[in-house]
Amino acid sequence: MDGHSDARTQQGLESRAGLLNGLLACGIVSSLLYVATDLLAAARWEGYRIVDRMASDLFAVGSPTRSFIVRPMTVYNLLAIAFGVGVWLSAREKRSLRVTGVLLIAYGVASWMGLVLFPLRPDSSTSAGGEMALSGILHAAITGVLVLLMFLFIGFGAAALGKGFRLYSVATILLVLVGGVLSFAQVQRVAEGLPTPWLGVVERMNIYAALLWVVVFAVMVMRANREYASAAIGDREGSARPKKKVTILLGSPHRGGATHAASRKLLDNLESYGDVQGEIVALSDYDIGVCRGCQACFDHGEERCPLKDDRDVVIQKMMDADAVVFASPNYAWQVSGLMKVFLDRLAFAFHRPQFHGRTASSIVVQGMFRGRKIREYLEFLAGGLGFKTVRGSVIRTLAPMSEKALKRMDSALAEQAERLHVQLMRPAYPVPSLLGLMMFRMARTGIKTSAPKDKRDYAYYRDRGWLESDYYYPTHLSPVKRSLGAFSDWLAAHTPMFEVAQAGGEGEPSSVGTLPR
Repeated sequence: MDGHSDARTQQGLESRAGLLNGLLACGIVSSLLYVATDLLAAARWEGYRIVDRMASDLFAVGSPTRSFIVRPMTVYNLLAIAFGVGVWLSAREKRSLRVTGVLLIAYGVASWMGLVLFPLRPDSSTSAGGEMALSGILHAAITGVLVLLMFLFIGFGAAALGKGFRLYSVATILLVLVGGVLSFAQVQRVAEGLPTPWLGVVERMNIYAALLWVVVFAVMVMRANREYASAAIGDREGSARPKKKVTILLGSPHRGGATHAASRKLLDNLESYGDVQGEIVALSDYDIGVCRGCQACFDHGEERCPLKDDRDVVIQKMMDADAVVFASPNYAWQVSGLMKVFLDRLAFAFHRPQFHGRTASSIVVQGMFRGRKIREYLEFLAGGLGFKTVRGSVIRTLAPMSEKALKRMDSALAEQAERLHVQLMRPAYPVPSLLGLMMFRMARTGIKTSAPKDKRDYAYYRDRGWLESDYYYPTHLSPVKRSLGAFSDWLAAHTPMFEVAQAGGEGEPSSVGTLPR
Protein backbone atom coordinates (compact mmCIF):
# COMPACT_ATOMS: atom_id res chain seq x y z
CA MET A 1 0.00 0.00 0.00
CA ASP A 2 1.48 3.40 -0.96
CA GLY A 3 1.86 6.30 1.44
CA HIS A 4 -1.08 8.31 0.07
CA SER A 5 -3.58 5.48 0.26
CA ASP A 6 -2.19 4.48 3.66
CA ALA A 7 -2.77 8.01 4.94
CA ARG A 8 -6.28 8.04 3.48
CA THR A 9 -7.04 4.72 5.20
CA GLN A 10 -5.82 6.05 8.55
CA GLN A 11 -7.78 9.27 8.04
CA GLY A 12 -10.92 7.28 7.27
CA LEU A 13 -10.51 5.11 10.35
CA GLU A 14 -9.92 8.13 12.57
CA SER A 15 -12.95 9.92 11.09
CA ARG A 16 -15.16 6.89 11.72
CA ALA A 17 -13.83 6.60 15.28
CA GLY A 18 -14.63 10.28 15.85
CA LEU A 19 -18.18 9.84 14.51
CA LEU A 20 -18.79 6.78 16.70
CA ASN A 21 -17.43 8.50 19.79
CA GLY A 22 -19.71 11.47 19.13
CA LEU A 23 -22.77 9.26 18.79
CA LEU A 24 -21.85 7.21 21.86
CA ALA A 25 -21.25 10.37 23.87
CA CYS A 26 -24.93 11.17 23.22
CA GLY A 27 -25.75 8.37 25.69
CA ILE A 28 -23.75 10.08 28.43
CA VAL A 29 -25.17 13.51 27.64
CA SER A 30 -28.74 12.18 27.50
CA SER A 31 -28.48 10.72 31.01
CA LEU A 32 -27.02 13.93 32.43
CA LEU A 33 -29.70 15.99 30.66
CA TYR A 34 -32.49 13.82 32.10
CA VAL A 35 -31.21 14.19 35.67
CA ALA A 36 -30.69 17.94 35.30
CA THR A 37 -34.16 18.45 33.79
CA ASP A 38 -35.80 16.36 36.51
CA LEU A 39 -34.12 18.25 39.34
CA LEU A 40 -34.66 21.71 37.81
CA ALA A 41 -38.32 21.01 37.05
CA ALA A 42 -38.90 19.77 40.60
CA ALA A 43 -37.31 22.96 41.96
CA ARG A 44 -39.58 25.15 39.79
CA TRP A 45 -42.81 23.55 41.08
CA GLU A 46 -43.64 25.18 44.39
CA GLY A 47 -44.89 22.60 46.87
CA TYR A 48 -43.60 19.62 44.87
CA ARG A 49 -41.78 17.21 47.19
CA ILE A 50 -39.21 15.25 45.18
CA VAL A 51 -39.07 12.68 47.98
CA ASP A 52 -42.75 11.76 47.76
CA ARG A 53 -43.95 12.71 44.25
CA MET A 54 -43.43 10.71 41.06
CA ALA A 55 -41.14 12.02 38.38
CA SER A 56 -43.89 11.45 35.82
CA ASP A 57 -46.02 14.09 37.59
CA LEU A 58 -43.64 16.69 36.19
CA PHE A 59 -44.60 15.63 32.64
CA ALA A 60 -48.35 15.50 33.22
CA VAL A 61 -50.71 17.60 31.16
CA GLY A 62 -51.71 20.64 33.21
CA SER A 63 -48.70 20.48 35.54
CA PRO A 64 -46.86 23.82 36.08
CA THR A 65 -43.63 22.23 34.76
CA ARG A 66 -44.84 20.58 31.56
CA SER A 67 -44.07 23.53 29.29
CA PHE A 68 -40.58 23.74 30.81
CA ILE A 69 -39.84 20.04 30.54
CA VAL A 70 -41.09 19.12 27.05
CA ARG A 71 -38.24 20.72 25.06
CA PRO A 72 -35.26 19.30 26.99
CA MET A 73 -36.94 15.88 27.19
CA THR A 74 -37.47 15.93 23.43
CA VAL A 75 -33.73 16.57 23.10
CA TYR A 76 -33.15 13.69 25.55
CA ASN A 77 -35.10 11.34 23.30
CA LEU A 78 -33.21 12.47 20.19
CA LEU A 79 -29.92 11.89 22.03
CA ALA A 80 -31.10 8.42 23.08
CA ILE A 81 -31.88 7.58 19.42
CA ALA A 82 -28.47 8.90 18.31
CA PHE A 83 -26.83 6.79 21.01
CA GLY A 84 -28.66 3.71 19.73
CA VAL A 85 -27.36 4.42 16.23
CA GLY A 86 -23.82 4.71 17.63
CA VAL A 87 -24.15 1.37 19.40
CA TRP A 88 -25.51 -0.28 16.25
CA LEU A 89 -22.61 1.08 14.17
CA SER A 90 -20.14 -0.15 16.80
CA ALA A 91 -21.46 -3.70 16.70
CA ARG A 92 -19.32 -5.04 13.82
CA GLU A 93 -19.68 -8.83 14.29
CA LYS A 94 -21.39 -8.68 17.69
CA ARG A 95 -25.03 -9.54 17.11
CA SER A 96 -25.99 -8.77 20.73
CA LEU A 97 -24.55 -5.25 20.40
CA ARG A 98 -26.48 -4.70 17.17
CA VAL A 99 -29.71 -5.78 18.89
CA THR A 100 -28.91 -3.43 21.78
CA GLY A 101 -28.60 -0.54 19.36
CA VAL A 102 -32.00 -1.30 17.80
CA LEU A 103 -33.60 -1.56 21.25
CA LEU A 104 -32.11 1.79 22.31
CA ILE A 105 -33.49 3.44 19.16
CA ALA A 106 -36.91 1.92 19.87
CA TYR A 107 -36.67 3.15 23.47
CA GLY A 108 -35.98 6.71 22.33
CA VAL A 109 -38.96 6.64 19.95
CA ALA A 110 -41.31 5.11 22.55
CA SER A 111 -40.17 7.63 25.18
CA TRP A 112 -40.97 10.51 22.82
CA MET A 113 -44.40 9.01 22.14
CA GLY A 114 -45.07 8.80 25.88
CA LEU A 115 -44.03 12.44 26.28
CA VAL A 116 -45.94 13.96 23.34
CA LEU A 117 -48.67 11.58 22.18
CA PHE A 118 -49.68 9.71 25.35
CA PRO A 119 -48.80 11.93 28.32
CA LEU A 120 -50.08 11.43 31.84
CA ARG A 121 -53.31 13.35 32.43
CA PRO A 122 -54.85 14.38 35.77
CA ASP A 123 -57.00 11.61 37.24
CA SER A 124 -56.65 9.56 34.06
CA SER A 125 -56.82 6.34 36.02
CA THR A 126 -60.04 7.15 37.93
CA SER A 127 -62.09 9.43 35.68
CA ALA A 128 -65.32 7.98 34.32
CA GLY A 129 -64.92 9.90 31.07
CA GLY A 130 -64.06 7.64 28.16
CA GLU A 131 -61.41 9.95 26.73
CA MET A 132 -59.61 10.31 30.05
CA ALA A 133 -59.76 6.59 30.76
CA LEU A 134 -58.39 5.78 27.34
CA SER A 135 -55.49 8.23 27.82
CA GLY A 136 -54.66 6.53 31.09
CA ILE A 137 -54.64 3.13 29.43
CA LEU A 138 -52.43 4.36 26.60
CA HIS A 139 -50.00 6.04 29.01
CA ALA A 140 -49.78 2.86 31.10
CA ALA A 141 -49.22 0.82 27.95
CA ILE A 142 -46.39 3.03 26.67
CA THR A 143 -44.82 2.97 30.15
CA GLY A 144 -44.92 -0.83 30.11
CA VAL A 145 -43.28 -0.86 26.68
CA LEU A 146 -40.52 1.44 27.97
CA VAL A 147 -39.84 -0.80 30.97
CA LEU A 148 -39.71 -3.89 28.75
CA LEU A 149 -37.33 -2.18 26.30
CA MET A 150 -35.12 -1.07 29.19
CA PHE A 151 -34.78 -4.62 30.52
CA LEU A 152 -34.07 -5.90 27.02
CA PHE A 153 -31.37 -3.38 26.13
CA ILE A 154 -29.66 -3.89 29.48
CA GLY A 155 -29.76 -7.67 28.97
CA PHE A 156 -28.44 -7.66 25.40
CA GLY A 157 -25.89 -4.96 26.23
CA ALA A 158 -24.60 -7.04 29.13
CA ALA A 159 -24.17 -10.05 26.84
CA ALA A 160 -21.99 -8.02 24.46
CA LEU A 161 -19.34 -7.06 27.00
CA GLY A 162 -17.20 -8.67 29.69
CA LYS A 163 -18.08 -10.65 32.81
CA GLY A 164 -17.65 -7.70 35.18
CA PHE A 165 -20.09 -5.60 33.18
CA ARG A 166 -22.55 -8.50 33.04
CA LEU A 167 -22.53 -8.72 36.83
CA TYR A 168 -23.05 -4.96 37.08
CA SER A 169 -25.97 -5.23 34.63
CA VAL A 170 -27.58 -8.01 36.66
CA ALA A 171 -27.26 -5.83 39.78
CA THR A 172 -28.91 -2.95 37.90
CA ILE A 173 -31.82 -5.13 36.79
CA LEU A 174 -32.30 -6.44 40.35
CA LEU A 175 -32.27 -2.90 41.73
CA VAL A 176 -34.87 -1.77 39.19
CA LEU A 177 -37.04 -4.82 39.95
CA VAL A 178 -36.93 -4.10 43.68
CA GLY A 179 -37.80 -0.47 43.04
CA GLY A 180 -40.63 -1.53 40.74
CA VAL A 181 -42.14 -3.77 43.41
CA LEU A 182 -41.93 -1.00 46.00
CA SER A 183 -43.50 1.50 43.58
CA PHE A 184 -46.31 -0.88 42.65
CA ALA A 185 -47.19 -1.25 46.33
CA GLN A 186 -48.25 2.42 46.34
CA VAL A 187 -50.30 2.40 43.11
CA GLN A 188 -53.60 2.32 45.02
CA ARG A 189 -52.57 5.27 47.17
CA VAL A 190 -51.76 7.25 44.01
CA ALA A 191 -55.17 6.41 42.53
CA GLU A 192 -56.94 7.53 45.72
CA GLY A 193 -54.94 10.73 46.02
CA LEU A 194 -53.39 9.66 49.33
CA PRO A 195 -49.86 10.61 50.47
CA THR A 196 -47.12 8.44 48.95
CA PRO A 197 -44.11 8.73 51.25
CA TRP A 198 -40.75 7.97 49.59
CA LEU A 199 -42.38 7.11 46.26
CA GLY A 200 -40.34 9.82 44.53
CA VAL A 201 -37.10 8.39 45.88
CA VAL A 202 -38.00 4.83 44.90
CA GLU A 203 -39.07 5.79 41.37
CA ARG A 204 -35.95 7.88 40.83
CA MET A 205 -33.82 5.01 42.13
CA ASN A 206 -35.17 3.00 39.18
CA ILE A 207 -34.71 5.76 36.64
CA TYR A 208 -31.26 6.88 37.77
CA ALA A 209 -29.97 3.29 37.98
CA ALA A 210 -30.91 2.78 34.31
CA LEU A 211 -29.41 6.16 33.34
CA LEU A 212 -26.16 5.27 35.12
CA TRP A 213 -26.08 1.96 33.27
CA VAL A 214 -26.32 3.84 29.98
CA VAL A 215 -23.33 6.02 30.98
CA VAL A 216 -21.20 3.02 31.97
CA PHE A 217 -22.25 1.12 28.84
CA ALA A 218 -21.35 4.08 26.62
CA VAL A 219 -17.91 4.33 28.20
CA MET A 220 -17.33 0.58 27.75
CA VAL A 221 -18.32 0.63 24.08
CA MET A 222 -16.20 3.75 23.46
CA ARG A 223 -13.21 2.02 25.00
CA ALA A 224 -13.76 -1.09 22.88
CA ASN A 225 -14.00 1.11 19.77
CA ARG A 226 -10.80 2.90 20.70
CA GLU A 227 -8.95 -0.40 21.06
CA TYR A 228 -10.37 -1.67 17.79
CA ALA A 229 -9.42 1.53 15.93
CA SER A 230 -5.92 1.48 17.42
CA ALA A 231 -5.45 -2.11 16.33
CA ALA A 232 -6.84 -1.41 12.85
CA ILE A 233 -4.73 1.71 12.28
CA GLY A 234 -1.59 0.03 13.60
CA ASP A 235 1.72 1.38 12.45
CA ARG A 236 1.00 2.95 9.04
CA GLU A 237 3.91 5.35 8.90
CA GLY A 238 6.37 3.49 6.74
CA SER A 239 7.63 0.42 8.55
CA ALA A 240 5.20 -2.39 9.26
CA ARG A 241 5.16 -3.63 12.82
CA PRO A 242 6.04 -7.28 13.44
CA LYS A 243 3.06 -9.55 12.96
CA LYS A 244 1.57 -11.27 15.96
CA LYS A 245 1.79 -15.04 15.78
CA VAL A 246 -1.15 -17.26 16.70
CA THR A 247 -0.69 -21.02 17.08
CA ILE A 248 -3.72 -23.31 17.22
CA LEU A 249 -3.16 -26.68 18.88
CA LEU A 250 -5.51 -29.04 17.08
CA GLY A 251 -6.71 -31.86 19.31
CA SER A 252 -8.75 -33.62 16.64
CA PRO A 253 -7.32 -36.64 14.78
CA HIS A 254 -9.31 -35.64 11.66
CA ARG A 255 -7.58 -33.12 9.40
CA GLY A 256 -10.77 -32.48 7.44
CA GLY A 257 -13.14 -32.48 10.41
CA ALA A 258 -15.24 -29.69 11.91
CA THR A 259 -12.61 -28.80 14.53
CA HIS A 260 -9.97 -28.32 11.84
CA ALA A 261 -12.44 -26.27 9.75
CA ALA A 262 -13.25 -24.05 12.74
CA SER A 263 -9.54 -23.59 13.48
CA ARG A 264 -8.84 -22.62 9.88
CA LYS A 265 -11.75 -20.16 9.89
CA LEU A 266 -10.53 -18.49 13.07
CA LEU A 267 -7.04 -18.07 11.60
CA ASP A 268 -8.47 -16.66 8.37
CA ASN A 269 -10.43 -14.10 10.38
CA LEU A 270 -7.37 -13.13 12.41
CA GLU A 271 -5.08 -12.91 9.39
CA SER A 272 -7.59 -10.64 7.64
CA TYR A 273 -6.55 -7.89 10.07
CA GLY A 274 -3.19 -7.84 8.31
CA ASP A 275 -1.03 -7.94 11.43
CA VAL A 276 -1.46 -11.60 12.43
CA GLN A 277 0.04 -14.76 11.04
CA GLY A 278 -1.10 -18.17 12.15
CA GLU A 279 -0.23 -21.83 12.27
CA ILE A 280 -2.28 -24.95 12.99
CA VAL A 281 -0.30 -27.55 14.93
CA ALA A 282 -2.01 -30.93 14.71
CA LEU A 283 -1.13 -32.89 17.85
CA SER A 284 -1.71 -36.10 15.90
CA ASP A 285 1.46 -35.30 13.90
CA TYR A 286 3.65 -35.51 17.00
CA ASP A 287 4.76 -38.32 19.27
CA ILE A 288 3.38 -37.37 22.71
CA GLY A 289 3.70 -40.09 25.33
CA VAL A 290 1.32 -40.68 28.23
CA CYS A 291 2.53 -39.22 31.56
CA ARG A 292 3.78 -41.93 33.95
CA GLY A 293 3.33 -39.87 37.12
CA CYS A 294 6.98 -40.40 38.12
CA GLN A 295 7.31 -36.77 39.39
CA ALA A 296 10.75 -36.33 37.81
CA CYS A 297 9.59 -33.08 36.13
CA PHE A 298 8.36 -31.70 39.46
CA ASP A 299 11.34 -32.60 41.58
CA HIS A 300 14.24 -32.30 39.15
CA GLY A 301 13.00 -30.43 36.09
CA GLU A 302 11.04 -31.16 32.94
CA GLU A 303 14.23 -32.00 31.05
CA ARG A 304 14.55 -35.08 33.31
CA CYS A 305 11.30 -36.59 31.99
CA PRO A 306 12.03 -40.22 31.00
CA LEU A 307 9.74 -39.92 27.96
CA LYS A 308 11.87 -38.80 25.04
CA ASP A 309 9.26 -37.65 22.58
CA ASP A 310 8.01 -34.48 20.86
CA ARG A 311 6.53 -32.76 23.91
CA ASP A 312 9.19 -30.03 23.99
CA VAL A 313 8.81 -29.38 20.26
CA VAL A 314 5.16 -28.47 20.79
CA ILE A 315 5.97 -26.46 23.92
CA GLN A 316 8.51 -24.46 21.94
CA LYS A 317 5.84 -23.65 19.36
CA MET A 318 3.70 -22.32 22.20
CA MET A 319 6.61 -20.26 23.53
CA ASP A 320 7.22 -18.77 20.05
CA ALA A 321 3.59 -17.64 19.72
CA ASP A 322 1.89 -14.49 20.96
CA ALA A 323 -1.35 -16.42 21.35
CA VAL A 324 -2.25 -20.10 21.63
CA VAL A 325 -5.70 -21.51 20.88
CA PHE A 326 -6.59 -24.94 22.27
CA ALA A 327 -8.99 -26.57 19.79
CA SER A 328 -10.69 -29.85 20.65
CA PRO A 329 -13.78 -31.85 19.79
CA ASN A 330 -16.07 -32.90 22.63
CA TYR A 331 -15.17 -36.55 23.25
CA ALA A 332 -17.03 -38.27 26.11
CA TRP A 333 -17.87 -34.86 27.64
CA GLN A 334 -14.22 -33.78 27.76
CA VAL A 335 -11.33 -32.78 25.51
CA SER A 336 -10.06 -35.40 23.11
CA GLY A 337 -7.52 -37.98 24.22
CA LEU A 338 -4.86 -36.30 22.06
CA MET A 339 -5.38 -32.99 23.82
CA LYS A 340 -5.63 -34.49 27.31
CA VAL A 341 -2.42 -36.49 26.95
CA PHE A 342 -0.54 -33.33 25.94
CA LEU A 343 -2.09 -31.23 28.71
CA ASP A 344 -1.11 -33.83 31.30
CA ARG A 345 2.49 -33.46 30.15
CA LEU A 346 2.28 -29.72 30.98
CA ALA A 347 1.50 -30.38 34.64
CA PHE A 348 4.90 -29.10 35.83
CA ALA A 349 4.10 -25.68 34.30
CA PHE A 350 1.28 -25.17 36.79
CA HIS A 351 3.96 -25.08 39.49
CA ARG A 352 6.38 -23.14 37.31
CA PRO A 353 4.21 -21.04 34.95
CA GLN A 354 6.12 -19.83 31.92
CA PHE A 355 3.61 -18.37 29.45
CA HIS A 356 3.24 -14.86 30.85
CA GLY A 357 2.88 -12.14 28.25
CA ARG A 358 0.96 -14.48 25.96
CA THR A 359 -2.75 -14.91 25.29
CA ALA A 360 -4.81 -18.09 25.13
CA SER A 361 -8.27 -18.95 23.87
CA SER A 362 -10.17 -22.08 22.90
CA ILE A 363 -12.44 -23.74 20.35
CA VAL A 364 -14.70 -26.63 21.34
CA VAL A 365 -16.71 -28.48 18.69
CA GLN A 366 -19.60 -30.62 19.91
CA GLY A 367 -22.59 -32.51 18.67
CA MET A 368 -24.96 -31.85 21.56
CA PHE A 369 -23.95 -30.24 24.85
CA ARG A 370 -21.41 -29.68 27.70
CA GLY A 371 -19.06 -27.85 25.35
CA ARG A 372 -19.20 -24.75 27.56
CA LYS A 373 -17.78 -26.77 30.47
CA ILE A 374 -14.90 -27.94 28.28
CA ARG A 375 -14.26 -24.38 27.09
CA GLU A 376 -14.17 -23.16 30.70
CA TYR A 377 -11.80 -25.99 31.61
CA LEU A 378 -9.37 -25.06 28.83
CA GLU A 379 -9.40 -21.39 29.75
CA PHE A 380 -8.98 -22.11 33.47
CA LEU A 381 -6.06 -24.37 32.61
CA ALA A 382 -4.50 -21.68 30.37
CA GLY A 383 -4.72 -19.14 33.19
CA GLY A 384 -2.83 -21.52 35.46
CA LEU A 385 -0.05 -21.76 32.86
CA GLY A 386 0.38 -17.97 32.90
CA PHE A 387 -1.65 -17.00 29.82
CA LYS A 388 -4.07 -14.10 29.64
CA THR A 389 -7.32 -15.70 28.54
CA VAL A 390 -9.92 -14.68 25.96
CA ARG A 391 -13.32 -16.36 25.91
CA GLY A 392 -13.40 -18.95 23.16
CA SER A 393 -16.16 -20.46 21.03
CA VAL A 394 -18.35 -23.53 21.34
CA ILE A 395 -19.40 -24.78 17.91
CA ARG A 396 -22.44 -27.07 17.76
CA THR A 397 -22.73 -29.19 14.65
CA LEU A 398 -23.37 -32.70 13.42
CA ALA A 399 -21.68 -34.30 10.43
CA PRO A 400 -22.09 -33.25 7.73
CA MET A 401 -22.23 -29.57 8.71
CA SER A 402 -25.46 -27.90 7.61
CA GLU A 403 -25.65 -24.45 6.04
CA LYS A 404 -27.25 -23.09 9.22
CA ALA A 405 -24.52 -24.59 11.43
CA LEU A 406 -21.88 -23.14 9.12
CA LYS A 407 -23.36 -19.65 9.43
CA ARG A 408 -23.50 -19.97 13.22
CA MET A 409 -19.88 -21.08 13.27
CA ASP A 410 -18.76 -18.21 11.04
CA SER A 411 -20.50 -15.67 13.25
CA ALA A 412 -19.08 -17.11 16.51
CA LEU A 413 -15.53 -17.30 15.16
CA ALA A 414 -15.68 -13.78 13.73
CA GLU A 415 -16.60 -12.47 17.20
CA GLN A 416 -13.87 -14.58 18.82
CA ALA A 417 -11.30 -13.29 16.31
CA GLU A 418 -12.22 -9.72 17.22
CA ARG A 419 -11.90 -10.43 20.96
CA LEU A 420 -8.57 -12.16 20.46
CA HIS A 421 -7.21 -9.48 18.14
CA VAL A 422 -8.12 -6.70 20.59
CA GLN A 423 -6.32 -8.60 23.38
CA LEU A 424 -3.25 -9.11 21.18
CA MET A 425 -3.00 -5.35 20.67
CA ARG A 426 -3.09 -4.65 24.40
CA PRO A 427 0.06 -4.51 26.55
CA ALA A 428 1.61 -7.96 26.98
CA TYR A 429 1.83 -7.60 30.76
CA PRO A 430 -1.41 -6.19 32.21
CA VAL A 431 -2.03 -5.24 35.82
CA PRO A 432 -2.92 -8.53 37.52
CA SER A 433 -6.43 -9.26 38.70
CA LEU A 434 -7.00 -9.45 42.44
CA LEU A 435 -7.57 -13.23 42.26
CA GLY A 436 -4.43 -13.72 40.15
CA LEU A 437 -2.37 -11.65 42.58
CA MET A 438 -3.62 -13.55 45.63
CA MET A 439 -3.01 -16.93 43.98
CA PHE A 440 0.57 -15.93 43.11
CA ARG A 441 1.32 -14.66 46.61
CA MET A 442 -0.10 -17.74 48.31
CA ALA A 443 1.72 -20.12 45.95
CA ARG A 444 4.97 -18.18 46.41
CA THR A 445 4.64 -18.21 50.19
CA GLY A 446 3.99 -21.95 50.14
CA ILE A 447 7.13 -22.53 48.09
CA LYS A 448 9.21 -20.28 50.37
CA THR A 449 8.05 -21.95 53.55
CA SER A 450 7.48 -25.55 52.49
CA ALA A 451 9.48 -26.57 49.44
CA PRO A 452 12.95 -28.01 50.07
CA LYS A 453 15.58 -25.54 48.89
CA ASP A 454 17.09 -28.06 46.47
CA LYS A 455 13.83 -28.70 44.67
CA ARG A 456 13.07 -27.29 41.24
CA ASP A 457 10.08 -25.11 42.20
CA TYR A 458 12.10 -23.17 44.77
CA ALA A 459 15.03 -22.69 42.40
CA TYR A 460 12.67 -21.59 39.60
CA TYR A 461 11.07 -18.90 41.76
CA ARG A 462 14.41 -17.85 43.25
CA ASP A 463 16.14 -17.48 39.88
CA ARG A 464 13.35 -15.25 38.56
CA GLY A 465 13.20 -13.08 41.66
CA TRP A 466 9.66 -14.23 42.40
CA LEU A 467 10.38 -15.03 46.05
CA GLU A 468 10.48 -11.29 46.79
CA SER A 469 8.60 -9.68 43.87
CA ASP A 470 5.06 -8.30 43.88
CA TYR A 471 4.03 -10.51 40.97
CA TYR A 472 5.35 -12.74 38.19
CA TYR A 473 6.45 -9.67 36.23
CA PRO A 474 7.08 -6.00 37.08
CA THR A 475 3.76 -4.23 37.59
CA HIS A 476 2.20 -1.32 39.44
CA LEU A 477 -0.15 -2.33 42.24
CA SER A 478 -2.70 -0.01 43.78
CA PRO A 479 -2.51 0.48 47.58
CA VAL A 480 -5.52 -1.83 47.96
CA LYS A 481 -3.95 -4.64 45.92
CA ARG A 482 -0.62 -4.14 47.65
CA SER A 483 -2.31 -4.53 51.03
CA LEU A 484 -4.31 -7.58 49.94
CA GLY A 485 -1.14 -9.11 48.49
CA ALA A 486 0.59 -8.72 51.84
CA PHE A 487 -2.46 -10.21 53.55
CA SER A 488 -2.30 -13.20 51.19
CA ASP A 489 1.34 -13.73 52.18
CA TRP A 490 0.38 -13.66 55.84
CA LEU A 491 -2.62 -15.94 55.32
CA ALA A 492 -0.59 -18.58 53.48
CA ALA A 493 2.12 -18.49 56.16
CA HIS A 494 -0.33 -18.82 59.07
CA THR A 495 -2.83 -21.40 57.83
CA PRO A 496 -2.37 -25.17 57.72
CA MET A 497 -2.62 -25.48 53.91
CA PHE A 498 1.06 -26.43 53.66
CA GLU A 499 1.42 -28.35 56.92
CA VAL A 500 1.50 -31.74 55.14
CA ALA A 501 4.60 -30.67 53.28
CA GLN A 502 6.18 -29.25 56.43
CA ALA A 503 5.48 -32.47 58.32
CA GLY A 504 7.48 -34.58 55.88
CA GLY A 505 10.55 -36.10 57.49
CA GLU A 506 14.09 -35.47 56.33
CA GLY A 507 14.69 -37.13 53.01
CA GLU A 508 10.98 -37.62 52.37
CA PRO A 509 9.48 -36.04 49.25
CA SER A 510 7.54 -32.83 49.75
CA SER A 511 3.86 -32.78 48.81
CA VAL A 512 4.43 -29.41 47.13
CA GLY A 513 5.31 -30.22 43.56
CA THR A 514 4.05 -33.79 43.46
CA LEU A 515 1.47 -35.58 41.38
CA PRO A 516 -1.30 -37.70 42.87
CA ARG A 517 -0.49 -41.36 42.40
